[in-house]
Amino acid sequence: MSSGPASRHRRGRPIASLCLIAATIGAVLALATSSAALGESVTALGRPATKPEHVVAIGDIHGDFDAFLGLLTHVGLIDGERRWNGRDITLVQTGDYMDRGPKVRPLLDFLMTLEAQAAAGGGRAIVLMGNHEASNAIGVLRDVPPSAFAAFADAESEGRREAAYAAHVKLAEARRAALARADAAIPIPKIYMIPERDAWMAAHPAGLVEYLEALGPNGTYGKWIRTRMVLVRINDTVFLHGGINPEVAPKKLESLNEQAQKEIARWDRMRKQMIEQQIALPSFTFEELLEAGGSELTRVGLEARGRLDMNGQADPAAAAALAISSHPLAALQEIGKWAILDPNGPLWFRGYATWRSEEGGPQLDQLQRRFGPVRFVVGHTMTSGFRAMGRFSSRVFLIDTGMLSSYYQGGRASALDIQNGTYTVVTLEDRRVLFEPMSAAR
Repeated sequence: MSSGPASRHRRGRPIASLCLIAATIGAVLALATSSAALGESVTALGRPATKPEHVVAIGDIHGDFDAFLGLLTHVGLIDGERRWNGRDITLVQTGDYMDRGPKVRPLLDFLMTLEAQAAAGGGRAIVLMGNHEASNAIGVLRDVPPSAFAAFADAESEGRREAAYAAHVKLAEARRAALARADAAIPIPKIYMIPERDAWMAAHPAGLVEYLEALGPNGTYGKWIRTRMVLVRINDTVFLHGGINPEVAPKKLESLNEQAQKEIARWDRMRKQMIEQQIALPSFTFEELLEAGGSELTRVGLEARGRLDMNGQADPAAAAALAISSHPLAALQEIGKWAILDPNGPLWFRGYATWRSEEGGPQLDQLQRRFGPVRFVVGHTMTSGFRAMGRFSSRVFLIDTGMLSSYYQGGRASALDIQNGTYTVVTLEDRRVLFEPMSAAR
């Protein structure tokens, strides 16, 4: 397996199966796809700190709970009892603690507990949102390992699966009839075909129904994830998962936090409406909800068009378009452009790792003209040799070093230690200074 940044560009790419039924033409549209009380020096909107900070930043974990604990112990942030030992240090985890690895649920429990422990001990643990957390919050399950579902299964899981399957069969029958009444030409999406029982059960293992509930807007983990910030700024360093593309950079950094939370809330509202109107079920994944919502927009548009056709009025196509654009689910048609799914959005952008040296400098100049003399610390794209590195005159630090070594062969756990303007990468084997102010001055 190649270890360069370009070879990692395909991993964790935006959801490629964002497909909606276009109501006016009946075609399928393929769309590429904070916590409160953080202390005085970092606010919930990510405003800069006002005093020197000792910060330890850690990148992608992907369910490798054991490696994460070992690293926290090694850098002195927790003791042998897994309790906060970092005094007034600030820990920033830059997202992607979910998916792929075997121990996602205990890791989530630990992170939630560590936040409270750090605050009580005079420090802070700031856990940001990565693309995998945002994806799970809206029901994208493509990278969820079987062990993660199994962690949510209990003695009642088989009964819940049977009930969910029966509900799916019933809903599919009702929706096919409703679409046929609207217009026989409406294509029936796969989600409304009667599912074969064994295939459905294989696609919905024990614990999946509970997993969706737990990560939903009312679930324990879902509520917590929905409060995660996309970025935080501490003094002159901005921490986030992917990066900020200068071409779509906001005027203010904190607006990215607000936008992500608004988008997830908008999705939650649309999902709730589809369930209440018996268009979808709580057991539907993101892709299934898109299919269901797309077919409903198709039905609404064709019904509006049909009414004008019957009355002999002009421009029925315009009436269909108006009916769709005014529908509460209309936002589904643009969901691939949302910041939480856009490949140029802050959770997915890979430019800091893939830009060539000669093109990255001007791009960073542009960002610094907008946001001031900031440096960026990001995960998301693994580095060559699985070693944290600085780029573009140390204005960017890449810290995803493939902690989940069982998945990324050769990966390692590492942390970026920031003290007095010096950026040092720490692994279980060594410490290596990436940038220090005196060297830069010389």
